Formats: sequence, structure tokens, C-alpha cells
Amino acid sequence: MAGRVSDRDWPFGARCGVVVVLVDHSGDVTSTCPPNQGRSTTLTTDYVVEKLVAAVESLAVSAAPIQQRVGNAWIDALVHLRPDDFDDPRAAALFTSIRDDVTAKGGVVATTDSMTDGEALGTAGELVELLGTITLTLAVEREPPAHAE
Repeated sequence: MAGRVSDRDWPFGARCGVVVVLVDHSGDVTSTCPPNQGRSTTLTTDYVVEKLVAAVESLAVSAAPIQQRVGNAWIDALVHLRPDDFDDPRAAALFTSIRDDVTAKGGVVATTDSMTDGEALGTAGELVELLGTITLTLAVEREPPAHAE
């Protein structure tokens, strides 16, 4: 029997690079995080950026209607993130707004299919803004200090 355990199911709040899924005879799914596989801050940031880039790429390269592209961006990439993955309160708020936009009517597909072009474009714009916010923050944090002369 196969089961899928999301990173939200891990009880200690740490995300694992590898999750071992065990199914006992009763069908209960349990997960374990191998030792030393919890994500560091750098890995968590890289994970967030990876998911945001994947979402923006899916918006940009698909010929599907914008509503479907927004839904796919959420389902294929963003669903794996949580507001607490973002250190910046503004980024967390943007992420929460996107999540609320695509789940307003319950299911993502039902919600995004019912969006007008303007609503879907607005959500797509928030997603691009979120990626920009994160990458600019990272650039500032990683920039070496200027040398005083």
C-alpha cells in the first residue's frame, strides 16, 4: 500500500530532505525524518525560491488560459509552502493572499476556473511580486559590505 505524506504531516515542524513512508498492516501511514535531514535556514530559503521559480515558470511557458496556469502554479509548486516559510512578514502576507485567492471556493480547480481574467492576472501578478520580493531580499542579505575608502 502506498501513501503520500506531506511535509505538513511531520510533527516536529522540520522539513526533511527525504521522508521515509511506512505503512503498517492496518493501513496507517507514518513518516520518519532520517537523522540530520532537517532543513537548515539556507536550505529552506533555497526550497522556497525553487518552488516560487517553478510556479512563475509554469505561468510563463504554458499556453493554457491564465486561470488554469494560476491553478497549476499552486498545485504543482506553491502547495508545498506555508506562510511561516517566509521570514519577511510582507512576503508571508503576499503568500497568504495568493493561497486565499486560489482556495476561496474550497478546491483550487473550482476556484481558479471561476476566476475572471482580471482576478487570475492579479493573482499571477502577486506571485511574480512574491518571487521578486524574496530574490531582492536575498540579494541584499548576500551582498558583501561596501569597502570604505
